Amino acid sequence: MKHGLYKHPIYHTWTDIVAKCYSPNDNGYRFYGAKGITICDKWRHNFQSFFDYVTQLENYGKPKYTLDRINTYGNYEPDNLRWADKRTQTINQRIRSTNTTGYVGVSMVKANGKFLSRIGVNYKQTLIGRFGTPIAAAKARDQYIIDNELWEYPLQVLKLKR
Repeated sequence: MKHGLYKHPIYHTWTDIVAKCYSPNDNGYRFYGAKGITICDKWRHNFQSFFDYVTQLENYGKPKYTLDRINTYGNYEPDNLRWADKRTQTINQRIRSTNTTGYVGVSMVKANGKFLSRIGVNYKQTLIGRFGTPIAAAKARDQYIIDNELWEYPLQVLKLKR
């Protein structure tokens, strides 16, 4: 390797990103490449450029922090990456394919037509409450995140409808 960094952990992160974005045989491809998520051309073909960018981001090198896309629907590209802890990454997730409400952490209870608002933090699920509408449940979840200071970057990327 020209860059001499093939044993560096970020090199393995980069190869994993490229594989899940472009290799249909990769286990993660269905969640990334198949959904149209890519890595910018500058980084796809140039690890050194990727390395130089991500090592300059805030929180690089902090224990238990890993690379995260700020907009989970966006690509691996400048201004959409950060180093974040597990808690932040758990809160910043895409809507599951089985979700029918259109809001992260909100599901409908068929028995009574109410909408549950939940959040998972540190491997523990917390029920925030039951609400009459999905928007009320989503607002309650977002307020819970704010009130409990769970968002590492408050309101910067917090959106009601995801």
